[in-house]
Amino acid sequence: MFDIGFSELLLIAVVALVVLGPERPLLLSRDDKERIAYHEGGHAILGLVAPGADPVNRVTIVPRGQALGVTYQRPDNDRYNYPEAYLRARIVGMLGGRAAEAAPICWRWCLSSRSSLPTSWHRFLP
Repeated sequence: MFDIGFSELLLIAVVALVVLGPERPLLLSRDDKERIAYHEGGHAILGLVAPGADPVNRVTIVPRGQALGVTYQRPDNDRYNYPEAYLRARIVGMLGGRAAEAAPICWRWCLSSRSSLPTSWHRFLP
């Protein structure tokens, strides 16, 4: 083959632009950025630990396309059928963002007052 001057980093940037969309300049508050980070972190963590999930390829909290943040999971190979473990992992991964958003609020409330920790802890146990 011939070398047309593309570097690997340029190729990765072009793929990110096509798959994730262009970056959008938005002025977000610190609280919004933190919530987006927790949300995308929830998707990413569950994408890493859920059996049958596609590997997490990229996570960003930079607004791109229509999204405020993106967790991109890319399959290792083409699929023609979807096993049950994969479908369950997709559902778990999708719900992980909202669950992660709710978790820090709970922890902040629990830990805001050290004296209330022993009495309020039972509310979060099954």
